[in-house]
This record gives sequence, structure tokens and C-alpha cells, in this order.
Amino acid sequence: MTATASPNRPAHRSIRVFALALGILFPLMLLWSFASPLGSVPDEPSHFVRAAAVAGGQISGTAHPDLPTAMLAYVPAYVENTHQAASCLAFEPDTSAACITPVTGDPNRIVDTGTSAGANSPLYYALVGSPTLIMSGVKALYAMRAVNALLCSVMLALTFLFLSLLPRSRWALTATAVSITPMVLYLGGSVNPNGLEVAASGALLASCLALGRVNSTGWGLAGRVTAIVVSGSLLMATRSIAMLWVLLIVVAALFLSDTAVLRTLLKKPLVWTGLAAAAIVGGATLVWNLNPPDIQPPPFAGAGAGALPTAVDMLLRTFDFGEGWIGLLGWVDTPPPGLALIAWSIAIGAIATAALVLGARRAKIVLAGFGLALLLVPAVVQASVIAELGYIWQGRYTLALLLCFILLCGVALDDSAVLQPSKQWRTGVSAVAILLVLAHGLTMYTGLKRYVVGAQYTWWEMVVQPQWQPFGSWELVLALCVVISATGALFVYRNLTGRETPDA
Repeated sequence: MTATASPNRPAHRSIRVFALALGILFPLMLLWSFASPLGSVPDEPSHFVRAAAVAGGQISGTAHPDLPTAMLAYVPAYVENTHQAASCLAFEPDTSAACITPVTGDPNRIVDTGTSAGANSPLYYALVGSPTLIMSGVKALYAMRAVNALLCSVMLALTFLFLSLLPRSRWALTATAVSITPMVLYLGGSVNPNGLEVAASGALLASCLALGRVNSTGWGLAGRVTAIVVSGSLLMATRSIAMLWVLLIVVAALFLSDTAVLRTLLKKPLVWTGLAAAAIVGGATLVWNLNPPDIQPPPFAGAGAGALPTAVDMLLRTFDFGEGWIGLLGWVDTPPPGLALIAWSIAIGAIATAALVLGARRAKIVLAGFGLALLLVPAVVQASVIAELGYIWQGRYTLALLLCFILLCGVALDDSAVLQPSKQWRTGVSAVAILLVLAHGLTMYTGLKRYVVGAQYTWWEMVVQPQWQPFGSWELVLALCVVISATGALFVYRNLTGRETPDA
């Protein structure tokens, strides 16, 4: 049985946790938005087009007559021009952002163009594309990024909030903070559903755990049910494979829930209402995914290879995708610095090892399941499409699973209550925290250098001969990133090493 907290547990701590998380994550994502030129994130121009088209009322469409690999979309001229604006940067890490042409075009002139994101659910794009209804030009494009950043940061802040409601949450909160890599922030500061996929996965898992492990009534119950429906709906709206993430998360949360709490929940009409709403959204999303627009993605390298050799190859390359977990920037052309790979390898490795050795038995079973999913899902999915599409898999496609895995490592440690504060491990935690802050800053520096002067140059050329500058300057963006990251690390450290009295 899982220890359950009182439904009357004071909420002020959780509200404070939410506010702190939002106040740190939203500015960090905005900084990444400023540090990345418009259209410089993978497939972002197509996502701009899809979002503007959906916001303008075009929910679906047909293949473009001249581009059978893209859906025909009708958008304002300035949105269509994002395809060309940053095309000089794609896969050219040594080219600075000085090559970008200004995003121009009459906002009142609707033109036809193509988008490779036509198969995705329209819900995400309706939200992100909403700024195009009230503004235009560069301001609208950055506002779209800001909406995505707000959605992602709110989902992640809710993750922290609901974890803080658990009887013990010291390690769960710490593990979740570790799971927010520079790649999560980079995607959050762009127009790409991958960022919301990661953030909503965390919110769904945390809200399900809070509902199934902690007695709740009144507004507390309503809030948890609402969060589950909203985060689950947003998650399913990101990519078709996200429906698998929803299934894994719900099964894991049920397995880790308290039986007595579940029995009580089944007697509440509000819970059944929430289940019905979730089923309706899930059904509608499934219908959409089974009837996508008739477009044919272009084949990539490896097309025509055998399924079995591909699956074996993917299994052998599992950790080669780690760069995509940590910070593979640009159009997957700028790898993260070595320090970042080392820092997160140490942090994730330490948390996972401690959880698998010292964690509670039930949680370790769930961890094993998510570990297998991290290993097998890429292999199975890639093998199933290799004949027609070739190699398409990227590390960021399993970022949502990774976040859930690390979060559950923290839950496993909290449930066992074995690893308690001591002077020795506090020193180790301090060292890792400092290492992660430096890694966040160095990854931001790497991304800025790629755009300010090009990846082949040094910091000195950035100082004396910058070819491109983000808002303010690259020095200001980098300094703010380090300061805000350090502030977040300090709060996490204080939570981990402070006193925790569980309600049981």
C-alpha cells in the first residue's frame, strides 16, 4: 500500500512550487526563443504554416499539386516566406544567421504553400497559431513561439505542483528538474509540437499520480481531474505516437496508485465525467490519426532496408541518440558540448542507479517497463517504416519517455525513503547541480555561437565580429540563461536537502 496524504494538506506550498517553476521555465524558454533565429529549429517553417492555416480555419487539406510530400495550405504571405528566410542555415552549422533574409510579406494577402505537418492533429496548431489572428509579421511569429513556451512551461510547472502534493516528493521534484535538459527548453522556445509532447507527458503522469495516491475532495479533486483531461488532450494532439505515451503513463500511474484511494475515486461522479471527456478526446484523436491527409513523406537514407537488420541496428545505437535528449541544436546539425553530455550522463545515471538499487519494488517494476519502452519503441517504429521512409528516428522523439522515466526514478526513491540527507551526498548533489548549470550555459553558448558567427569560429570572433545578434545581445541572453538556471538549481537543492515531513 502507498502512504496517502490528507486531503486537507495545505496547498500554499504547492502553489509556491508552481509559481517558482513557471517563473524559471518560461523565461528560459523565451531566452531560447530569442537565441534561435526564426525558422532555424527543425521543421519550424512547416509548423508555422500549419499553425497559421489552422488558426485561419483550414483544419485539413489535400496534397499540394506541386509538392506531393506536403499538404496544401493557405496562409498570409509573411508566413509562407518563413520557408525561405532561414533556408541558408539548414544543415550548414558553419554558416551564421547573417544569411537570413527578413521575413516580409503582405499579411492581408493569402497565398498557397505546403506544410509537412499536415498529418498532425489541429488542436496544438490552433492554440499556437492564435497570434496570427491579432498581429502579423515577425511579431506574430515570435508570439507563436511565446504561446508554445507558455504552454510548455505551464505543463512542466503543473508537473512540479502535482508532485509536491505526494506524501514524499523530495526526489521526484529533483529528478524532474534533472529531466529538463537544454533540448526541452530549446523545443519549448520554438514552434514544434515535440516540446509540448514532453511537457504534457510530465503533467499527465504527475496529475495521475496525485489523483491515485492522495485523497482529494472538492476543488482539489476537480483540479486533478481537469489537469489529467487537459494534459492528456494536449499530449495526444502533438504526434500520433503520443497516444502510446498516454497508455504507458496511465498504466504506470494505476500500478503505483493506492487501492483504497482508487476505490474512493470510482464512487465520485466527477471522476467518471473526466473519464468520459478523456475518452471523447482520445476517440476523436484516434479517428484523426487513422484518416490523415493523403500526403507522401519523402524517403530518407536507408529506404528499402530490411526490418530485422534495422531493428538490431537501432538497438545497438540506443545511446547514440543521447545528443537528441540533451541538446542537438539547429537543424540537427549542432551537437551539444561534451560537458553537457557528461553532466546529464552523471545525473541521470546516478538517479537511475539509485532508484533501481534502493527504490521501492513496485516503482522498480514500472521503471523496468519504461526502460524497455525507451529501448524497444525506437527500434520497432523505425523497423516498421524503413522500407518506405528510411531512417527517420531522432533522439528527441523519446524525450517524453525519458522525462517520465527520470521522474519515476524520483518517485521510486521517495517511496523507499531509504536515501536520506547526509553531509556526504549533499556535497555530491552540490557538485552535480553546479555541473548542470554550467552545462545549461555552455549549451546555450554553443547554440548562440552557431548563429552569431558560425560553429567553426571561437568566442573571440563572437565578441569582436558578431555577424548576427539576438534581441539585446548574445552576451545578455547567455548571462540571463546562467543566472536563471542557477536560481532554479538553488531552489531544487534547497528542496532536496531541506526538511521534509510527509503526511501519512
